[in-house]
Amino acid sequence: MKLSKITALLLASGLALSAQAMDLGSITKAATEVAAPASTSQSSGLVGALTSGLGITSTQASGGAAALLGNAASKMSSDDLSSLTGAVPALSSMMGGGSSSGLAGMASTAATALSVTDQFESLGLDAGMVTKFMPIILNYVQGEGGSGAMNLLKSAF
Repeated sequence: MKLSKITALLLASGLALSAQAMDLGSITKAATEVAAPASTSQSSGLVGALTSGLGITSTQASGGAAALLGNAASKMSSDDLSSLTGAVPALSSMMGGGSSSGLAGMASTAATALSVTDQFESLGLDAGMVTKFMPIILNYVQGEGGSGAMNLLKSAF
């Protein structure tokens, strides 16, 4: 299975944390180099909605969504995370595959050590963009998985 940019960003963040390396620019660059092109469904789905709605690059959209979704995953129970990724399968790779172990654990560690705003700044996005991402992500989740899925994510934001 190909890694998405989001998964690569989370993986790079987790590896950088284990190595005690906190150079956010290097993390972002490594994630972009490892990831290769995002899958078509992600590009035309959430990433597409973010790029067209905010006028940002796909790398910024992927990275920003990963930061927010990784942070949300770290706050969700494993049951809620599984319910959300079951309702919106495209989020699975962004949130760690729908379990509380593996990449979700790394997302939790990365989200704790690197604030969402730090992750956004490493992507060349200012902290004010966080509040612009959230409604687009919530709208996407509601459209794909219904209001129940959207409410699960909203409670974790």
